[in-house]
Amino acid sequence: MGSAPVAALLSMNAFLSGDMARALACVRRAEETLSGSVPGYLARWCAMWQTMILTDAGEYDWAGRVCASWIAQAREAGNVRALNSLLVPR
Repeated sequence: MGSAPVAALLSMNAFLSGDMARALACVRRAEETLSGSVPGYLARWCAMWQTMILTDAGEYDWAGRVCASWIAQAREAGNVRALNSLLVPR
């Protein structure tokens, strides 16, 4: 599966457990290790979680960059469902 999706899962686990520092560290690791070898749907899933965690942490500039990448990937893949998920308020 690769280290980026694993880091994304770890960030999700830390986030849901309330450990924001660990969640952010895992988001950074996922971002650093995400490469073209990760299937597009999985890269978009990672970016979705990264965006939610970063937004919750108040890291708006970083979240914006990750989200912009997610949008571009979703558009390129024609993944309307991923784009729709951006419109759902939290």
